[in-house]
Amino acid sequence: EMGQEAGKLKVLHDSVKRNDENVRSVKLSGKKVGDKNVVKLAQALRHNDTVEVVELEECELSHVGVVHLCDTLCSVMISTNIRRLVLDGNPKIGSEGGRLVADMLKNNSHLEELHLNECGLTDLGLVPIAFALQDNTALLSLEVGRNSLKDEAAQYLCEMLKANNTLEGLSLFQNRITEEGAKSLAEGLSANHCLNWLGLGNNFIGVEGAWALSDGIRLNRSLQWLALGGNSIGDRGATHIATLLSSNQSPLLSLGLGSNSITNDGASSLAQSLQHNTRLASLGLQENHIGPDGAMVMADMLRVNRTLRTLMLSGNQIDDQGGLQLASSLSTNSTLETLHLANNPVADDTASALTDVLCADNHTLSKLDVRGTAMSRGAERKLQAALQRQSKVTQLAVGPGEKGRSTAVDVRDGGVSGQSAAALRQGLRQKHSLSAIAGGLDLY
Repeated sequence: EMGQEAGKLKVLHDSVKRNDENVRSVKLSGKKVGDKNVVKLAQALRHNDTVEVVELEECELSHVGVVHLCDTLCSVMISTNIRRLVLDGNPKIGSEGGRLVADMLKNNSHLEELHLNECGLTDLGLVPIAFALQDNTALLSLEVGRNSLKDEAAQYLCEMLKANNTLEGLSLFQNRITEEGAKSLAEGLSANHCLNWLGLGNNFIGVEGAWALSDGIRLNRSLQWLALGGNSIGDRGATHIATLLSSNQSPLLSLGLGSNSITNDGASSLAQSLQHNTRLASLGLQENHIGPDGAMVMADMLRVNRTLRTLMLSGNQIDDQGGLQLASSLSTNSTLETLHLANNPVADDTASALTDVLCADNHTLSKLDVRGTAMSRGAERKLQAALQRQSKVTQLAVGPGEKGRSTAVDVRDGGVSGQSAAALRQGLRQKHSLSAIAGGLDLY
């Protein structure tokens, strides 16, 4: 097998070197090719202007290989055409590799998408990249999730956001950014008018960080997608964000607040704000502490809101009392397309109510997730059969939930699609085809 892999790599290198127009991408993720083979690839790319995508995720790459890649990408004598570079899962790249990438960004005018997730970056490696992006006019998205970035990195990203007029997306998922770093990012956002999406899931921004970000976004007219899952913002943080949403001064179309210890009080604040907001299309509140009362205020919101298309309430404490109210609200709501109620204690009464409303009054909901609930298998079968006969629902997820394989039913075909729970969850959530949500999806 090693010999076969070596042979395939040689064929690939030869094709790249002779500028084979049929080779538009180099995808070696998970192949563990190591620095030696990446050096050979970099040398081959010096003769190529056809390849647009290079993916080297989990390739046992270190800064040694990155030196040669960056030399190729930044040379003014070499006309490479690489638009997307993925280096995720190579922790040996480290901050030395980050500095090399920064030097490349100062001279490269083609690269549009750069992934450095889980690359062993610290502030020492990210700061030079932030400096380089102050003048770079090509890069559209940067992912630096699952590293060890702290508030100093956020301070330099603030200055980058003030100066850069090109970057559209930034993922900082699962780093070590606290409320101070969030304040820096908020300051940058207040002066930035091009960033469309920001992933901050699984950091430590807390209540004060949520407050600062709300103020910064109020002055920003471009940010449409914001992920803040897993940041311990609680009800107070949710209330600050609700104030932003209720003012209708927010550009946000999609907001993720999963795993933030939000209770009925925070849910109530958000629901009340959405009775007035006319922009937000997607709200993620998974894995919080929202009970029947919180579900009821969400139902009241759905009766009057005309813009929300996706509502994610999986992993809360909603029982039939709340489930019945949510089902009832769908009889008058004409915009919601996706509803997630997985891993809540809703039971057969909710299944029956959903069956009635989705087969009669509601003509817009197309995706429904009720995995891991207290619904009996019989109730799930009745729901599936009824939706197949006479509803607009095209995807239904039922079954045991996260620990087992769920049944993902394509209602239009009347059969099981064969997707695992994870595959269906990805399909339901990836309405925004932004890879920056990678990892952040679970805390969307």
